[in-house]
Amino acid sequence: MFLDYFSRLSANPLYEVDASDISRDANTEFYAVFKTTGEGAKELVELSSEDVFVLNGVDLDQDQVWFDVCDSEAANCRFGQSLPL
Repeated sequence: MFLDYFSRLSANPLYEVDASDISRDANTEFYAVFKTTGEGAKELVELSSEDVFVLNGVDLDQDQVWFDVCDSEAANCRFGQSLPL
């Protein structure tokens, strides 16, 4: 997986996520990015069926950000604990 700074067009920077090296079942799985809330829970930021997508709504300098491959509800995830970005 590849994460690249894309642009600073808003309050939060944009990042390009390239997950093309992580396979998924195109019918049932999606790429998911979460961030940790102040209470320690994980909040869904992006759910994508594309292996390259733009991520907005996080700041890697301030947020704990996680990646996983999940179902369409982002509930059942492959990596369980998710992978830190």
